[in-house]
Amino acid sequence: QANLLDHACHRGVLALDAGALGPCEACGRIGMEAAIGYARRHRLKPKLLHYSTSAEATGDRSRVVGYGCYGLF
Repeated sequence: QANLLDHACHRGVLALDAGALGPCEACGRIGMEAAIGYARRHRLKPKLLHYSTSAEATGDRSRVVGYGCYGLF
């Protein structure tokens, strides 16, 4: 379930479309929306650099937090 929500975040960022963030629950969503606006104004290209979840670090899959790292080039 976390992966599905996180992929909504990925789609929005990679499309540079804040409206496409949809069900994205990122705690940094407002910052992501600002970065999307900045990237659009400056014609930057987004790239997903890395994605993982807390389950990968702890092994606990009962409550998972996702982490996405994006670059704007």
